[in-house]
Amino acid sequence: MSHASTSGRGAERTASRPESSSRPSLLRNPFRRGAADGSRATGRPYTESFDRGRAGAFGLGLALGALAGAGVALLMAPQSGYETRSRLVDGARDVRGRAADSWDDLTESVRDVARRNRKRLRRGVVRGRWAAEDIYDGSHRGRNRQRAEVDED
Repeated sequence: MSHASTSGRGAERTASRPESSSRPSLLRNPFRRGAADGSRATGRPYTESFDRGRAGAFGLGLALGALAGAGVALLMAPQSGYETRSRLVDGARDVRGRAADSWDDLTESVRDVARRNRKRLRRGVVRGRWAAEDIYDGSHRGRNRQRAEVDED
């Protein structure tokens, strides 16, 4: 019995396969509908919409697991509670200081880029003005020559 369909891609190849094979072929896809071994695809099709409820539950579980892990780590820490709290406070201050430094660096680099772009824009405007003046002067010189030639005649 052949599972080959008369339409679609690969119909000829499917029809020419041997009916019974002693070993599975690596080229066959067992998850394809109507696979050569008669098995059917399992699971949900890819056309189903994304289930936000399940994703939210997974995210909530992940966050709760992380909090529980952090709590256990604090309880099992080898130093005293005072030392642990002081280390956490010091770490938070360090992070805050590094964040402020990074923000200052970012602000300064944005100012530098803005300053360079303003200069580049000013230069472009000046060059455009010069080009316009050259074009304007060139057209008037040509007219003045034409007038001079007409006046001489």
